[in-house]
Amino acid sequence: MTLTDSLDSIAADASRGSGGRPRVLIVDDDETLLRSMNRMLRGRFDVQCESNPYRALVALEDDGPFAVIVSDLTMPGVDGIDFLEQAHAEAPETPRILLTGNATLPASIEAVNRAHVTSFLTKPIAPDELVAYIDEAVRHHDELVGQFDDGAAILEGSADALLETLAIANPTAHTLTCRVTSLVGRYLERHPRGDGWEISMAANMCYLGSAALGADLSTRLLAGDDLGEAEDLLVGCVAAFTVDIVARIPRLANVEEILRHHRHDANDDVFGRAPFGAHLLHIATALAELEISEDSPTTVARALLARAGEFDRPLLREVLEVYLPGAAAEIHLGPDGDIIDLGDR
Repeated sequence: MTLTDSLDSIAADASRGSGGRPRVLIVDDDETLLRSMNRMLRGRFDVQCESNPYRALVALEDDGPFAVIVSDLTMPGVDGIDFLEQAHAEAPETPRILLTGNATLPASIEAVNRAHVTSFLTKPIAPDELVAYIDEAVRHHDELVGQFDDGAAILEGSADALLETLAIANPTAHTLTCRVTSLVGRYLERHPRGDGWEISMAANMCYLGSAALGADLSTRLLAGDDLGEAEDLLVGCVAAFTVDIVARIPRLANVEEILRHHRHDANDDVFGRAPFGAHLLHIATALAELEISEDSPTTVARALLARAGEFDRPLLREVLEVYLPGAAAEIHLGPDGDIIDLGDR
Protein backbone atom coordinates (compact mmCIF):
# COMPACT_ATOMS: atom_id res chain seq x y z
CA MET A 1 0.00 0.00 0.00
CA THR A 2 1.54 3.29 -1.15
CA LEU A 3 0.89 6.70 0.36
CA THR A 4 -1.50 7.37 -2.52
CA ASP A 5 -3.37 4.14 -1.76
CA SER A 6 -3.66 5.11 1.91
CA LEU A 7 -5.03 8.53 1.07
CA ASP A 8 -7.42 7.09 -1.50
CA SER A 9 -8.72 4.56 1.04
CA ILE A 10 -10.62 7.30 2.86
CA ALA A 11 -12.12 8.88 -0.23
CA ALA A 12 -15.85 9.54 -0.38
CA ASP A 13 -16.76 6.35 -2.25
CA ALA A 14 -15.25 4.23 0.56
CA SER A 15 -18.22 5.26 2.72
CA ARG A 16 -20.63 3.90 0.12
CA GLY A 17 -22.01 0.38 0.18
CA SER A 18 -23.88 -1.71 -2.38
CA GLY A 19 -25.54 0.33 -5.08
CA GLY A 20 -23.61 3.39 -3.98
CA ARG A 21 -25.82 3.86 -0.92
CA PRO A 22 -24.26 5.80 2.00
CA ARG A 23 -23.12 3.49 4.80
CA VAL A 24 -24.77 4.26 8.15
CA LEU A 25 -23.78 2.75 11.51
CA ILE A 26 -26.63 2.63 14.06
CA VAL A 27 -25.90 1.85 17.71
CA ASP A 28 -28.67 1.14 20.23
CA ASP A 29 -29.00 -1.50 22.95
CA ASP A 30 -32.72 -1.91 22.11
CA GLU A 31 -32.74 -4.78 19.59
CA THR A 32 -36.39 -4.15 18.66
CA LEU A 33 -35.70 -0.52 17.87
CA LEU A 34 -32.61 -1.49 15.87
CA ARG A 35 -34.67 -3.82 13.68
CA SER A 36 -37.28 -1.11 13.21
CA MET A 37 -34.69 1.48 12.19
CA ASN A 38 -33.02 -1.00 9.86
CA ARG A 39 -36.33 -1.58 8.06
CA MET A 40 -36.95 2.17 8.01
CA LEU A 41 -33.62 3.09 6.44
CA ARG A 42 -32.25 0.13 4.50
CA GLY A 43 -33.87 0.99 1.17
CA ARG A 44 -32.07 4.32 1.10
CA PHE A 45 -28.92 3.57 3.06
CA ASP A 46 -26.52 0.66 3.56
CA VAL A 47 -27.23 0.08 7.27
CA GLN A 48 -25.08 -1.74 9.84
CA CYS A 49 -26.64 -2.17 13.29
CA GLU A 50 -24.81 -2.82 16.56
CA SER A 51 -26.48 -3.31 19.96
CA ASN A 52 -23.19 -3.11 21.86
CA PRO A 53 -21.12 0.12 21.77
CA TYR A 54 -17.89 -1.82 22.25
CA ARG A 55 -18.62 -3.90 19.14
CA ALA A 56 -19.56 -0.69 17.33
CA LEU A 57 -16.11 0.74 18.04
CA VAL A 58 -14.57 -2.42 16.59
CA ALA A 59 -16.86 -2.06 13.56
CA LEU A 60 -15.63 1.50 13.06
CA GLU A 61 -12.04 0.27 12.84
CA ASP A 62 -12.65 -2.97 10.95
CA ASP A 63 -15.64 -2.14 8.71
CA GLY A 64 -15.40 1.63 8.27
CA PRO A 65 -15.53 4.20 6.94
CA PHE A 66 -19.19 5.11 7.43
CA ALA A 67 -20.90 8.21 6.07
CA VAL A 68 -22.94 8.72 9.27
CA ILE A 69 -23.08 7.31 12.82
CA VAL A 70 -26.37 7.28 14.74
CA SER A 71 -26.26 6.39 18.45
CA ASP A 72 -28.68 6.17 21.34
CA LEU A 73 -27.76 8.23 24.42
CA THR A 74 -28.51 5.74 27.20
CA MET A 75 -26.72 2.40 26.86
CA PRO A 76 -25.13 0.07 29.43
CA GLY A 77 -21.38 0.28 29.97
CA VAL A 78 -20.66 3.13 27.55
CA ASP A 79 -23.26 5.84 27.09
CA GLY A 80 -23.86 7.49 23.74
CA ILE A 81 -21.71 10.53 24.50
CA ASP A 82 -18.74 8.36 25.55
CA PHE A 83 -19.19 6.20 22.46
CA LEU A 84 -19.45 9.13 20.05
CA GLU A 85 -16.46 10.82 21.67
CA GLN A 86 -14.41 7.72 20.89
CA ALA A 87 -16.01 7.49 17.44
CA HIS A 88 -14.93 11.07 16.75
CA ALA A 89 -11.35 10.16 17.65
CA GLU A 90 -11.48 7.13 15.30
CA ALA A 91 -13.35 8.79 12.40
CA PRO A 92 -13.43 12.60 12.79
CA GLU A 93 -14.76 13.09 9.27
CA THR A 94 -17.95 11.08 10.01
CA PRO A 95 -20.96 13.12 11.28
CA ARG A 96 -22.50 11.86 14.52
CA ILE A 97 -26.24 11.90 15.39
CA LEU A 98 -27.34 11.30 19.00
CA LEU A 99 -30.83 9.96 19.78
CA THR A 100 -32.43 10.26 23.21
CA GLY A 101 -35.82 9.81 24.80
CA ASN A 102 -35.12 12.50 27.40
CA ALA A 103 -33.22 15.47 26.03
CA THR A 104 -31.80 17.89 28.59
CA LEU A 105 -29.77 21.04 28.06
CA PRO A 106 -26.74 19.78 30.06
CA ALA A 107 -26.69 16.53 28.08
CA SER A 108 -26.95 18.45 24.80
CA ILE A 109 -24.07 20.74 25.75
CA GLU A 110 -21.93 17.79 26.84
CA ALA A 111 -22.67 15.93 23.60
CA VAL A 112 -21.62 18.90 21.47
CA ASN A 113 -18.52 19.73 23.50
CA ARG A 114 -17.17 16.21 24.03
CA ALA A 115 -18.44 14.15 21.11
CA HIS A 116 -18.76 16.93 18.48
CA VAL A 117 -22.30 15.73 17.81
CA THR A 118 -23.74 17.26 14.65
CA SER A 119 -27.43 16.53 15.41
CA PHE A 120 -29.28 15.85 18.67
CA LEU A 121 -32.68 14.20 18.10
CA THR A 122 -35.44 13.28 20.54
CA LYS A 123 -37.24 9.94 20.30
CA PRO A 124 -39.68 9.02 18.99
CA ILE A 125 -38.78 10.53 15.64
CA ALA A 126 -40.76 10.23 12.43
CA PRO A 127 -39.10 8.13 9.69
CA ASP A 128 -39.08 10.95 7.14
CA GLU A 129 -37.52 13.32 9.69
CA LEU A 130 -34.75 10.82 10.55
CA VAL A 131 -34.06 10.26 6.84
CA ALA A 132 -33.82 14.01 6.32
CA TYR A 133 -31.30 14.39 9.13
CA ILE A 134 -29.20 11.50 7.84
CA ASP A 135 -29.33 12.89 4.29
CA GLU A 136 -28.05 16.22 5.60
CA ALA A 137 -25.29 14.45 7.56
CA VAL A 138 -24.27 12.55 4.41
CA ARG A 139 -23.96 15.83 2.51
CA HIS A 140 -21.85 17.24 5.33
CA HIS A 141 -19.64 14.12 5.27
CA ASP A 142 -19.12 14.38 1.52
CA GLU A 143 -18.10 18.03 1.87
CA LEU A 144 -15.57 17.14 4.58
CA VAL A 145 -14.13 14.28 2.54
CA GLY A 146 -13.95 16.52 -0.52
CA GLN A 147 -11.96 19.05 1.48
CA PHE A 148 -9.72 16.26 2.72
CA ASP A 149 -9.15 15.02 -0.83
CA ASP A 150 -8.06 18.53 -1.89
CA GLY A 151 -5.70 18.71 1.08
CA ALA A 152 -4.48 15.16 0.48
CA ALA A 153 -3.35 16.06 -3.04
CA ILE A 154 -1.35 18.96 -1.60
CA LEU A 155 0.16 16.76 1.12
CA GLU A 156 1.07 14.06 -1.38
CA GLY A 157 2.71 16.61 -3.64
CA SER A 158 4.64 18.04 -0.69
CA ALA A 159 5.85 14.58 0.33
CA ASP A 160 6.97 13.81 -3.24
CA ALA A 161 8.88 17.08 -3.50
CA LEU A 162 10.63 16.49 -0.17
CA LEU A 163 11.58 12.95 -1.20
CA GLU A 164 13.03 14.17 -4.48
CA THR A 165 15.11 16.68 -2.53
CA LEU A 166 16.29 13.91 -0.20
CA ALA A 167 17.25 11.73 -3.17
CA ILE A 168 19.57 14.49 -4.38
CA ALA A 169 21.02 15.42 -0.98
CA ASN A 170 21.38 11.92 0.48
CA PRO A 171 20.75 8.93 -1.83
CA THR A 172 21.47 6.51 1.05
CA ALA A 173 18.68 8.00 3.17
CA HIS A 174 16.36 7.97 0.15
CA THR A 175 17.04 4.25 -0.34
CA LEU A 176 16.24 3.62 3.32
CA THR A 177 12.99 5.59 2.93
CA CYS A 178 11.94 3.44 -0.01
CA ARG A 179 12.58 0.27 2.00
CA VAL A 180 10.66 1.56 5.00
CA THR A 181 7.67 2.73 2.95
CA SER A 182 7.53 -0.62 1.13
CA LEU A 183 7.51 -2.64 4.36
CA VAL A 184 5.02 -0.33 6.09
CA GLY A 185 2.79 -0.47 3.01
CA ARG A 186 2.82 -4.27 2.98
CA TYR A 187 2.04 -4.34 6.71
CA LEU A 188 -0.93 -1.97 6.29
CA GLU A 189 -2.29 -4.05 3.41
CA ARG A 190 -2.46 -7.04 5.78
CA HIS A 191 -3.49 -4.98 8.83
CA PRO A 192 -5.55 -1.99 7.59
CA ARG A 193 -5.99 0.93 10.00
CA GLY A 194 -7.97 4.16 10.05
CA ASP A 195 -4.74 6.11 10.61
CA GLY A 196 -2.93 4.23 7.85
CA TRP A 197 -2.45 7.36 5.71
CA GLU A 198 -0.73 9.12 8.61
CA ILE A 199 1.56 6.15 9.21
CA SER A 200 2.34 6.00 5.49
CA MET A 201 3.09 9.71 5.46
CA ALA A 202 5.39 9.30 8.47
CA ALA A 203 7.20 6.46 6.68
CA ASN A 204 7.73 8.71 3.66
CA MET A 205 9.20 11.45 5.84
CA CYS A 206 11.14 9.53 8.49
CA TYR A 207 14.60 10.25 7.00
CA LEU A 208 14.08 13.83 5.83
CA GLY A 209 16.46 15.20 8.46
CA SER A 210 19.20 12.99 7.05
CA ALA A 211 19.50 15.42 4.15
CA ALA A 212 21.80 17.36 6.49
CA LEU A 213 24.21 14.42 6.77
CA GLY A 214 25.00 13.70 3.16
CA ALA A 215 25.44 10.23 1.69
CA ASP A 216 29.03 9.67 2.91
CA LEU A 217 28.30 10.35 6.57
CA SER A 218 25.07 8.33 6.41
CA THR A 219 26.93 5.35 4.97
CA ARG A 220 29.66 5.56 7.63
CA LEU A 221 27.04 5.86 10.37
CA LEU A 222 25.18 2.75 9.19
CA ALA A 223 28.48 0.86 8.92
CA GLY A 224 29.28 1.66 12.56
CA ASP A 225 32.40 3.69 11.76
CA ASP A 226 33.89 5.99 14.37
CA LEU A 227 32.67 9.56 13.94
CA GLY A 228 34.20 12.84 14.97
CA GLU A 229 32.72 15.00 17.71
CA ALA A 230 31.10 17.42 15.26
CA GLU A 231 29.72 14.52 13.21
CA ASP A 232 28.24 12.92 16.34
CA LEU A 233 26.59 16.21 17.21
CA LEU A 234 25.09 16.51 13.73
CA VAL A 235 23.80 12.92 13.80
CA GLY A 236 22.18 13.61 17.16
CA CYS A 237 20.20 16.47 15.64
CA VAL A 238 18.78 14.53 12.67
CA ALA A 239 15.60 13.35 14.41
CA ALA A 240 14.86 16.90 15.57
CA PHE A 241 15.47 18.20 12.03
CA THR A 242 12.87 15.73 10.71
CA VAL A 243 10.25 16.68 13.30
CA ASP A 244 10.88 20.38 12.66
CA ILE A 245 10.32 19.97 8.92
CA VAL A 246 7.05 18.08 9.39
CA ALA A 247 5.82 20.49 12.09
CA ARG A 248 5.84 23.24 9.44
CA ILE A 249 3.33 21.38 7.24
CA PRO A 250 -0.36 21.94 8.15
CA ARG A 251 -2.60 18.98 9.13
CA LEU A 252 0.27 16.67 10.03
CA ALA A 253 0.15 16.88 13.84
CA ASN A 254 -0.34 13.10 14.18
CA VAL A 255 2.44 12.41 11.68
CA GLU A 256 4.69 14.71 13.69
CA GLU A 257 3.82 12.75 16.86
CA ILE A 258 4.75 9.45 15.19
CA LEU A 259 8.10 10.84 14.05
CA ARG A 260 8.77 12.43 17.43
CA HIS A 261 8.60 9.02 19.15
CA HIS A 262 9.61 6.38 16.60
CA ARG A 263 13.26 6.27 17.73
CA HIS A 264 12.34 5.52 21.36
CA ASP A 265 12.64 1.90 22.51
CA ALA A 266 11.14 -0.17 25.33
CA ASN A 267 13.67 1.21 27.82
CA ASP A 268 12.39 4.79 27.38
CA ASP A 269 9.70 6.26 29.62
CA VAL A 270 7.60 7.41 26.63
CA PHE A 271 7.53 3.96 24.98
CA GLY A 272 4.10 3.02 26.35
CA ARG A 273 2.57 6.37 25.37
CA ALA A 274 3.92 6.45 21.83
CA PRO A 275 1.30 6.09 19.05
CA PHE A 276 1.00 2.79 17.21
CA GLY A 277 2.60 4.27 14.10
CA ALA A 278 5.74 5.12 16.08
CA HIS A 279 6.11 1.49 17.19
CA LEU A 280 5.61 0.26 13.63
CA LEU A 281 8.08 2.78 12.21
CA HIS A 282 10.61 1.91 14.92
CA ILE A 283 10.67 -1.70 13.70
CA ALA A 284 10.55 -0.82 9.99
CA THR A 285 13.48 1.61 10.18
CA ALA A 286 15.54 -0.87 12.19
CA LEU A 287 14.92 -3.54 9.53
CA ALA A 288 15.80 -1.13 6.69
CA GLU A 289 19.05 -0.11 8.36
CA LEU A 290 20.03 -3.72 9.07
CA GLU A 291 19.55 -4.54 5.39
CA ILE A 292 22.51 -2.27 4.63
CA SER A 293 24.94 -4.59 6.44
CA GLU A 294 23.26 -8.02 6.42
CA ASP A 295 23.36 -10.34 3.43
CA SER A 296 19.85 -11.87 3.45
CA PRO A 297 16.34 -11.27 4.84
CA THR A 298 16.84 -14.16 7.26
CA THR A 299 20.01 -12.70 8.75
CA VAL A 300 18.27 -9.33 8.97
CA ALA A 301 15.40 -10.95 10.87
CA ARG A 302 17.79 -12.78 13.20
CA ALA A 303 19.69 -9.57 13.91
CA LEU A 304 16.43 -7.78 14.69
CA LEU A 305 15.21 -10.60 16.93
CA ALA A 306 18.45 -10.31 18.88
CA ARG A 307 17.24 -6.80 19.77
CA ALA A 308 13.63 -7.84 20.43
CA GLY A 309 13.60 -6.21 23.85
CA GLU A 310 13.71 -2.78 22.18
CA PHE A 311 10.39 -3.24 20.39
CA ASP A 312 6.71 -3.93 20.88
CA ARG A 313 7.06 -7.73 20.70
CA PRO A 314 3.61 -8.75 19.37
CA LEU A 315 3.98 -6.10 16.67
CA LEU A 316 7.53 -7.29 15.94
CA ARG A 317 6.20 -10.76 15.21
CA GLU A 318 3.50 -9.35 12.89
CA VAL A 319 6.05 -7.26 10.99
CA LEU A 320 8.43 -10.20 10.60
CA GLU A 321 5.57 -12.32 9.27
CA VAL A 322 5.15 -9.67 6.55
CA TYR A 323 8.90 -9.32 6.00
CA LEU A 324 9.45 -13.10 5.73
CA PRO A 325 6.29 -14.47 4.08
CA GLY A 326 5.47 -17.97 5.24
CA ALA A 327 7.64 -17.73 8.35
CA ALA A 328 4.80 -17.22 10.84
CA ALA A 329 5.11 -20.68 12.36
CA GLU A 330 8.90 -20.36 12.62
CA ILE A 331 9.09 -17.06 14.53
CA HIS A 332 9.13 -17.51 18.30
CA LEU A 333 9.69 -14.80 20.89
CA GLY A 334 10.20 -15.78 24.51
CA PRO A 335 8.97 -13.65 27.44
CA ASP A 336 12.17 -11.63 27.31
CA GLY A 337 12.42 -11.60 23.54
CA ASP A 338 15.52 -13.79 23.63
CA ILE A 339 14.24 -17.08 22.13
CA ILE A 340 14.93 -17.11 18.42
CA ASP A 341 13.85 -19.79 15.97
CA LEU A 342 13.68 -19.18 12.25
CA GLY A 343 14.26 -22.79 11.30
CA ASP A 344 16.69 -23.40 8.45
CA ARG A 345 15.58 -20.53 6.23
